[in-house]
Amino acid sequence: MVSGTTRATTTGPAVGDLAPAFTLPATTGATIRRHDYRGRRHLVIAFLHDPGCDACVALLRDLAGRYDAFRAEDAEVLAILAVDAGEVAPLVSDLPYPVLGDRDGAVRARYGAQDPDGAPRATLFVADRYGEIVWRAPAHGLAADEALSLVELLQVRCSL
Repeated sequence: MVSGTTRATTTGPAVGDLAPAFTLPATTGATIRRHDYRGRRHLVIAFLHDPGCDACVALLRDLAGRYDAFRAEDAEVLAILAVDAGEVAPLVSDLPYPVLGDRDGAVRARYGAQDPDGAPRATLFVADRYGEIVWRAPAHGLAADEALSLVELLQVRCSL
């Protein structure tokens, strides 16, 4: 449907694959699972490497600014940081979407959102409500409106 990075050049799921399952703690203290959204919401999953990174903060804010539009298209935004959720809770408490911590990097590794040496890599995924990845790309330099456009297309596809 939508072009994206292929398996030949990346690790983790490629476009057309199912998003790997995960269970992670949120900054609110809740536990979030990918399966919580299956059949109900499209997902925009942003893996970010450092909550102090200017580009990561800009993406978090950009996604927050469009959050109502994502929700109107039956999508949920999830930000996954390479830290303990409790460490960043005060920094992200004003964000309208769940921010999750992946300190040990297990989820990041399953998604291939890391460099060959295991260092976190900012990566953005869009998955439809059934978990199929329709887009993956480096997160830095991307605007949330690109992800929103894809979610809008998913809504049209799902309503046919």
